[in-house]
Amino acid sequence: MWWLFILACCVCAEKQLQRPRVYLGEEDTNSEFPYVIGIQDEYGMRICTCSLIARNWILTAGHCATFDAPTYVRYDNMTLKLNETKAFRRIIEFFQHPNFLYVDTDGTIENDIALALIQDVPKGRKFGKLSAIDYKALLGYPVRYAGYGYTGDEFSNESDQVKPLQTGDAVVIACEPEWPRFGPAICVAPKCSNHLQDTRPGDSGCPLVYRGKIVGVLIGGNSPISEFLPVSPNLGWISSIMKRYS
Repeated sequence: MWWLFILACCVCAEKQLQRPRVYLGEEDTNSEFPYVIGIQDEYGMRICTCSLIARNWILTAGHCATFDAPTYVRYDNMTLKLNETKAFRRIIEFFQHPNFLYVDTDGTIENDIALALIQDVPKGRKFGKLSAIDYKALLGYPVRYAGYGYTGDEFSNESDQVKPLQTGDAVVIACEPEWPRFGPAICVAPKCSNHLQDTRPGDSGCPLVYRGKIVGVLIGGNSPISEFLPVSPNLGWISSIMKRYS
C-alpha cells in the first residue's frame, strides 16, 4: 500500500540514538489529558504512567506492577516534588491480567495490562473513557499519547521528576513480523512532520487515544516504533475486576 511506503520513509533509521521520553513532545498546556497521572515510589521517583478511569481505579501496563515499590499515584501539578504537594494517593492493590506473562530469556510479554485500586481522588476529577473499537480497524489512523516518563538519558536525572506531561502524535502502522511475542498489539510510528518523536521508559502504561478515547496502553517498542496493548479485547476483564473489588 502506498501509505505504508510513505510511513516507512518517515520512520528514520536513527535507532542508535538515545532519545528521552516523549521526545520532541509538547507540554499538555491545555489539559487535554487531565486523567493521565503518574505512578511513583515512596521517594517520588517516577516509575510509570497511568490513566485514571474512576475515582479509585487506574489503568496501566502489567509490567508496572513488577517494579520495586510503586507506592503512589500523582496528579495535578506534577512539576512539584512529592514533599511539596498533597495531590497524591496511595496504591492499595495491583491487579495484573490473569494471563500476564513475562519471559526474561527472550523478552516475551503477553497480556501486559493491569488495574490498580487506589485511595479515592477528590470529586470533580475527569476520567479517561475506554474505547470498544476493534483495534485492527485503526490501521492508518492518527492517534495521540501522553506520558510522564524520563526526559534524560539517565534514569536518576532529578530534573525528570518535575517535568510536566508530554504529548505525542503518531500514526497506527502494521507491526513487525517478529513482534507477535507481545501478543495483540497496536504499533505506532511518529508523523513525518516530527519523525524523531518517541516514547521512553517511565511512559509505560500511558494511554493511546483515538477520538478522545483510550484504545491502548504503552507496553514497549523498538524506537522509534512504540507498541500499545489494545484495550478493546480486555474490556470484559476490566469491568469484572472493577465490579468485584469496588
